[in-house]
Order: sequence, then structure tokens, then C-alpha cells
Amino acid sequence: MHSTSSSDDGTLKFKVQPETIRFYAYLFFWAMAIIAILITRLVTRDRLLQGPPSSSQTGEPLSCPPFQNGVGFDIDTDSHLMKAFGFNNASIT
Repeated sequence: MHSTSSSDDGTLKFKVQPETIRFYAYLFFWAMAIIAILITRLVTRDRLLQGPPSSSQTGEPLSCPPFQNGVGFDIDTDSHLMKAFGFNNASIT
């Protein structure tokens, strides 16, 4: 990826290969996107469909973000992004 060398006058020379840096940037971006999709599919979806937990004092569902009116929602068809923009982002699809 890069190499360093020092010369007799005390300067440090550092060679950078932009294509290698770009490759790693794309690699880590797509890894992050795939992990986000997996977490959404395996963990988040079911929890959002269930809705908020009940209050221990009143027994009624809590109405707090991301839940509105104390009910759950389907992240594929009824998410906040779908309501605002008409489509979900890449990590939800």
C-alpha cells in the first residue's frame, strides 16, 4: 500500500497509492452496508413489528420514537423514511 524511507537529511518520504486506499474504502463501505442489512433483517424488524414495551406502571404501551401512537410498524412499508421520502435507504432494503 505504501512505503516509507528516510534520507540522510532527516526527511521522511511517504508514498501513497490512491487506488489501494479507494479499494479499502469501497470494501469497508460495502461491508458496513451488508452488516446493516443483516442486523435490520435479523434483529430490528421483529422488534419494530412488536411495538414498544408496556409501561411497568400503567401497563399501556409507551409512545416514544421510533414508535408513534404506541404501535409497531413494518420497516419495509411503513418506516419514517418511507413516509418522508417515499423510499428506504440502502441498509434497510
